[in-house]
This record gives sequence, structure tokens and C-alpha cells, in this order.
Amino acid sequence: MGKMGVDKRGLDQLKALKDKFEKLQRDKDDYCDFISKQVALRFLRYVIPDTPTQENKKVEIDTPNFSKTYDIRGGALKRGWIGLTTSGPEPSSSQIEDYVQGLPVRKTGTRRTITITNNVEYAPYVEYGHRQRPGRYVPVLGASLVSAWVPGQYMLKRAVANTNSMMPGLIRRLTTVWLNNYFK
Repeated sequence: MGKMGVDKRGLDQLKALKDKFEKLQRDKDDYCDFISKQVALRFLRYVIPDTPTQENKKVEIDTPNFSKTYDIRGGALKRGWIGLTTSGPEPSSSQIEDYVQGLPVRKTGTRRTITITNNVEYAPYVEYGHRQRPGRYVPVLGASLVSAWVPGQYMLKRAVANTNSMMPGLIRRLTTVWLNNYFK
């Protein structure tokens, strides 16, 4: 039987591989935070377009005792997903990306958590539905309410389901790219 051994070149390759694994270990927390933010970004890209928007309009109320014009700006719920309280158009892709980059990632054990909220006060009523009194006149709408129940829109529920279904593929693709950067 011949002698088995490792030459200098083989030792250098093993050391280089060991160094790559150590760097991989050091960088894993940053990578997990990156993945968390990518999932949050995808969630917002589902929920914002799916969130209903009231049309921009002017409502004029003119009664013998009261006269006023309301300028109703739609889109508050959509802007509320990224914390925008000012009126304006639907959030742009760059506004959404900037918002996600600023989100803190909370680490508990091996779990990462990012909290996304919509602070618009009527958001739960749009999501889950709500009761109302038929026949009641709402000046801002310029109409009387017709039905006793307004069904929910479930934009949050659908966005969570869509995000959960695409997450395994997204994580697999991003992890493959990340690992390929270490082991070229």
C-alpha cells in the first residue's frame, strides 16, 4: 500500500474552505435580516395594490342650514401601510423599499420578526367588515347608507397567504445566490 498524505496545495485549499465557512457563519445574521426584509417587501407589494382606494372627489352639501364642500382624497389606507400620513398618490416602489430598509428586525432565538402595521383608524373595518345603520345620511359620502353590513375586503389576509406561498421559493433562490457568492 502506498502512503497517503496531503500536500501543501491541499492544505491551502482546506484552509481556504475553512475561512469561507467561518465568514459564512459571521455573515448569517445579516443574511437572515436581509431575507426578512425581502419577505416584508414582497408582503407590501401584495397588500398595497390590493388595498381598496376611495376615488378622489368633491362632495358639495347644500342645505338650508348648512353648506360646505368636502375635498375627499383617496388612498389613505394604501399610504398607511408604509406610515405615510400625508395625502398624495399611492406609495411608489422606491418609497416602499426605503420604508422596508428602515424597519427593525427583531431576533428571538432563531426567529426573525418584522412588524408592519397600518395605523389608519378605519383599517380594521375595511379588512373585516362592519355594521352600519341603513338609511343614515352620511354628508361626506353625499348619500344614505343602504345595507346593514359592509363585507370585509381581506386585503391583509390575502397578502399574508400570497406571501406565505411564495416564501419557500424566494428563500431558496436568495440562499442559492448568497451561497454561490461564498463558494465560487
